[in-house]
Formats: sequence, C-alpha cells, structure tokens
Amino acid sequence: REGDPVALQFAAAGYHTAILTYCVGEGARHYQPLRQLNAAIGLLRSHAEAWNLLPEKIAVCGFSAGGHLAASAGTLYGEIHADAGDEADSQEMRPNALILCYPVISFTDFPHLGSGKNLLGERFEECRERYSLEKRVSEKTPPAFLWHTAEDQTVPWQNSVLMAEALYEKKIPCS
Repeated sequence: REGDPVALQFAAAGYHTAILTYCVGEGARHYQPLRQLNAAIGLLRSHAEAWNLLPEKIAVCGFSAGGHLAASAGTLYGEIHADAGDEADSQEMRPNALILCYPVISFTDFPHLGSGKNLLGERFEECRERYSLEKRVSEKTPPAFLWHTAEDQTVPWQNSVLMAEALYEKKIPCS
C-alpha cells in the first residue's frame, strides 16, 4: 500500500521510479523476493541508456518487510542471484542507496517473527542469524536513510537502530 503513493511523490520530484510487486507469504520462500528485486535492478541497469536512467544512482526503498527486502539488496548482493535468464543477470545487483522505512532488520534481536517465518519457512531457526541484516553490513553496503516511529506496534523500532549502528560501525553514510 505504500508503493504507489511514495513512487508518485518521487516522480513528482523529478525522479524515475519503478514499483516492484514481489512474492509474499508462501511465495516468498527461498528468497524469491530478493531474486525478483535483483532481476528488476538488473533490468533497469541493462536498459539504462534506452530508458534514460543513471545506472549508478539506483536506490531501493522498502517498508516493513519490504524494508528487509531493500536492506537485503544492499547486504546480500552476490549471494542470491536473479537467475532471470536474460541480460539483467550480467548487471551489478547492488543498489547505490537504501531507503528503509520502519524496516524489519533482525530475526534475532527485537525480531518480527512473522516476517522471518514467511521468508524462511521451516528453515527459520536454522537461518535466522544469517538473515539478520544488522550482522551482514559490510564496507560495500550502500549508504542508507532509515526512519521509524517509537509507537510502531508491529516492527520494533530497535530494528532501525540496530541497522544504523551496524552502518556507523562500518563507516557507511547513514541518516
């Protein structure tokens, strides 16, 4: 429900925008949403010249569980491939910036268990540490803007703080 209004605001400000409709629930297993996002980033980069895009200025934005997806693109690139079977596969999948809005970040500290179980299914306990993204920040993670409200009753606000702390620790620009 956030995609269209936010994309329209960015478009009104002069940015090119795209909205990714990705798998959720059972369809999200085996990291299918990240494969879809990687394919979309690759598609944008492979058509950048024809579509008049700046391929080195691609930002991803996500809300709640979509925030986990956006943050995954910035921390897990190179691990989960698009496998789209087209020219997008040969493109750099790492976005250039992250906009994380009340994101689910951790499946270990202040977790949003529903998101973790939807994403990892029966492998949740086995994989929850690996997909706690505050633990996956590296020197190659893109700069990020995060926001959250303390009143959030669904995703604990500490998720944004954990991510910001991890970014600052690696000296990644973050607000």
